[in-house]
Amino acid sequence: MQLPKSIKIGFHNYEVVFPHDDPQNEYLGDTYAPNNMMRISEYSNNKKLPDSSILQTLIHEILHAIDSKSDLDIFAGDRKEERLNGLAHWLCMVMSANKELMDLFR
Repeated sequence: MQLPKSIKIGFHNYEVVFPHDDPQNEYLGDTYAPNNMMRISEYSNNKKLPDSSILQTLIHEILHAIDSKSDLDIFAGDRKEERLNGLAHWLCMVMSANKELMDLFR
């Protein structure tokens, strides 16, 4: 699977580091808003992740970047990661099931 090298979020270009596989990193992805960088893993527990998991992780990290750059703290507080995961999951399902909808943005 190939991911874009960068993603524009607001006025910021985020570098997408993929694959990023750090044995000490327990997360599938992480975002460094001050540096405009997100890293996405290709493996978890020495097993290659399915493309669907990689895409969901990418959307999850995009949501982190939006939340950080907007200063709205949409996902602040308890269960932040669970709420981000849930929203990322549903966005992926809507986008993959509605190709015509995504074509409208081209």
